[in-house]
Amino acid sequence: MREQSLRFGTEIITETISKVDLSKRPFRYWTEFNQDGLPDTADTLIIATGASARRLDLPGEDRYWQNGISACAVCDGAVPIFRNKHLVVIGGGDSAAEEAIFLTKYGSHVTVLVRRDVLRASKTMAKRLSSHPKIKILYNTVAVEVKGGDKGLMNALRVKNVKTGEESELEANGLFYAVGHDPATSL
Repeated sequence: MREQSLRFGTEIITETISKVDLSKRPFRYWTEFNQDGLPDTADTLIIATGASARRLDLPGEDRYWQNGISACAVCDGAVPIFRNKHLVVIGGGDSAAEEAIFLTKYGSHVTVLVRRDVLRASKTMAKRLSSHPKIKILYNTVAVEVKGGDKGLMNALRVKNVKTGEESELEANGLFYAVGHDPATSL
C-alpha cells in the first residue's frame, strides 16, 4: 500500500497525530509536537492506527517484556536470547499455532499453553502443531507468573492447570503471546 501511495504522490507522515478536524475540507490536523500551533491540512487522510498486542498482566510481565517476553515471534524469534532455548507460546488459535511452528526454527523446543481442552485453530493448523516433533501442547493450562534470573532475562514460567488447580514451573527462556490484538482506535 505504501509503494502504491507514493507512486500517486502521497505524502506519508509517520508522526503521532494528536488532533484532527474533519468538519470541513481541507481537513486539519495537528502533530504531537505542534498541538498548540497552526494545523497542517490535507484533502484526504488515511488514518492507520494499527493495533496493540494483548497482554496478560502477569506478575513479572512488565519486568521481562522484551527481555524474554514478546508478542511477535517473527519480529523477535531469531534474537540470540531465544536460540536453542525452551520457548513457550500462549494461545490456542491459528496465530498461536503459526508462531509455535515458526519458533521451532530457533528454539530447542516449544511448549504451547492452551487454556481450554481443545485448540481453536483450524484442523489443518492443529494437526501441524500437534504432529510437530519439537512442540508440546499443555491443555487446560494458563501462565500465572513470569520469573527471571540475575541477568534481567526471563528464565521460568509458573503455570496452573485450570481443571486441577495444580501449579508447576517450566524452565523457559522465551514467552510469546498469541492471544489477540486490540485496535488502536482512540484519537
